[in-house]
Amino acid sequence: MKITTHIGNDGILKVELPAEFANQELEIVIVFQPVIEKSSLSSKPTNAHTNNHKGGNFCL
Repeated sequence: MKITTHIGNDGILKVELPAEFANQELEIVIVFQPVIEKSSLSSKPTNAHTNNHKGGNFCL
């Protein structure tokens, strides 16, 4: 599942799953990163392994 959303000042993200997942134990993986506007994308590829936590990719 992929979503793009705005996180408000409270920092809360609410995710509703389909009813078929009710009453189950699930492993959830969340990857979050800032949305980069398409017009500001560089033509240079970036290496995710060299990004630091400031503006880089994050996994929980």
